[in-house]
Amino acid sequence: MTDEKRELISRFKKDILLWEGFKPPQAGAADLFGLGPIEDAFPNGVFPKGVIHEFLNAAPEHAAACGGFIGGLLALLMQDGAICLWVSVSRKLFPPSMSTFGVEPDRIVFVDLSRERDVLWVAEGCRLLLLRSIHSILRNQEGCSLL
Repeated sequence: MTDEKRELISRFKKDILLWEGFKPPQAGAADLFGLGPIEDAFPNGVFPKGVIHEFLNAAPEHAAACGGFIGGLLALLMQDGAICLWVSVSRKLFPPSMSTFGVEPDRIVFVDLSRERDVLWVAEGCRLLLLRSIHSILRNQEGCSLL
């Protein structure tokens, strides 16, 4: 591949990231969490906040590991006393267990709904109206967790 084509592809990738809402970090103002290789996997090496991250379980037995990973992320996102909104139809989380990850369970507001289709509606509506004090919204559906 020629240098000209590489440059064109590089510019195109940067444009796509901007269209998707990823903004390059300002010099010296990168909001790093200390996630190492996980952060490096994201554009510009910064874990994006205020967007939806999808965590899928290939098998039911993976749910515990996925929940632990989300617990670790929440511990980092909620360090300043922020609130998390957890929206689901069938909550399988035992709230006191979140203290294992450094998350205060009383900082999580659970919204338990009766219909699966309402979960997405509520999570998206809350994300659009994201308040400054709510740093995380979790949408939990069968086989899928979103942060």
